[in-house]
Amino acid sequence: MITLRPGRTEDAEALAALEAGAVGHPWTVTHYLDSLASHHCWVLEDGGRLVASVIWSLVVDEAELLNIVVDPAYRGRGLGRRLLRHLIANAGTRRIHLEVRESNAPARALYLSQGFRQLGMRKNYYPAESLSAGQREHAILMVYNCQ
Repeated sequence: MITLRPGRTEDAEALAALEAGAVGHPWTVTHYLDSLASHHCWVLEDGGRLVASVIWSLVVDEAELLNIVVDPAYRGRGLGRRLLRHLIANAGTRRIHLEVRESNAPARALYLSQGFRQLGMRKNYYPAESLSAGQREHAILMVYNCQ
């Protein structure tokens, strides 16, 4: 059974390992330690194994989705949607902002399906995952109005 719980400092190494197996430019243990100390984190566990996480920050009455990751072996089971819905239901803000790689079509489709809309673009924001070294890709800016 997959369970939801708050992320804890002692999860930093498992979270970094989870992300290292899921994306090309993962956060480090240090990134996770910093985020767990100052942001909101929720994780999904399957039998004690971390399989997904979401981290967001709050600034006055707006939230920013900083990171969401799902173990590749668990993709297609609605875990990203579950975490995103948890964020929407519990952020307690007027808006939720995020940025996503232009090439990340599954994530963009998830965000759109949950009511996010595209606001703009940050050109050449991310290091490119599949392009030649030194190339960059655009970030799509999205927002969800919680009203």
